[in-house]
Amino acid sequence: MDDKVLVTRVIEVLADRCGWAWRPAGPAYTEADDVGLYYGPIGTTPNRAVGVTLYAADDGMAEGALSVRRVQLRFRGAPRDPSSPDELASRAFDALAGLSRVAGFAVVTPGPRGAPMGVDGNHRSARADSYQIIIDLPED
Repeated sequence: MDDKVLVTRVIEVLADRCGWAWRPAGPAYTEADDVGLYYGPIGTTPNRAVGVTLYAADDGMAEGALSVRRVQLRFRGAPRDPSSPDELASRAFDALAGLSRVAGFAVVTPGPRGAPMGVDGNHRSARADSYQIIIDLPED
């Protein structure tokens, strides 16, 4: 599974299991959207958003070796609500942690969670969590 497919599948799982908006081809998100999902950096709207980025990969070169990827989820919350990104992160954790044999993933395990990302100029707090994904081996 290539990196773009992996990140897209993580986003699709979050859209499906959390009910968050995913619009890769538009239209643009508006503030009416509850939570917007982004491939990579988070855009300016909606206030509550999640960005998914690949940050590490380890493809075993030996026959039968596991392919491992790590993704970072960046959560941005509602203005002036420092607990908002934590609520989003908890929903994502419930959707992803322990996920097995779904979307081409053998298993998804949480990594470091709760890294504070500060507050932006619009008073929106952010945090980042990491997940390790082991890719299903192709069946012969």
